[in-house]
Amino acid sequence: DWFSSVAFWYQTPPLPLEEALPPVEKRVAPYRVLDPAALTSRADPPFLLIPSDLGLSYIPSIGDAWIEFDFDVEQDGRYQLSGMFMYGIVGGIYQPYLDGNAIGGPLDFVIVNYNPGFANLDLHELKAGKHTLRFESKAGRTSPMLRSELPAINGFHFIRLFVLRLEDMEGYHQKLNELVEKKK
Repeated sequence: DWFSSVAFWYQTPPLPLEEALPPVEKRVAPYRVLDPAALTSRADPPFLLIPSDLGLSYIPSIGDAWIEFDFDVEQDGRYQLSGMFMYGIVGGIYQPYLDGNAIGGPLDFVIVNYNPGFANLDLHELKAGKHTLRFESKAGRTSPMLRSELPAINGFHFIRLFVLRLEDMEGYHQKLNELVEKKK
């Protein structure tokens, strides 16, 4: 599902569903979920990289820093990339790049507590093979959420990378063909 929600209502008299719900495998998008700690990564400065069960933390403690991750896709196609990140009081502001090209604007990972959060890294036409996702921080970028008592730690915590090939979604080709026909 692109969007999911739950609604409850009370109905009198109760009625059964006309059709059974499809099995879970048909209702959940076929995401590949990648652990950043298991991916090949590089960072500059190359210290304070901390792998855990919840991904990979990077704490450069300076403004100019970057970290990048290599991941593979098996087939050419249109891919949605998303990430689960930890936002917190020691987070930084990082610009994401895919294969050397900026994607979207900078992501501000600073909040006054600690919470995981989802970030959409956009749609991309990818060829089969290796791709590099990079997050780059620049000195002088300061979050409006940074507490004045804290030094700028510039932390980055990547929990999971979600890779979804849209062509693998049931109904994608049908919808694409309908849109092409409408344009004619």
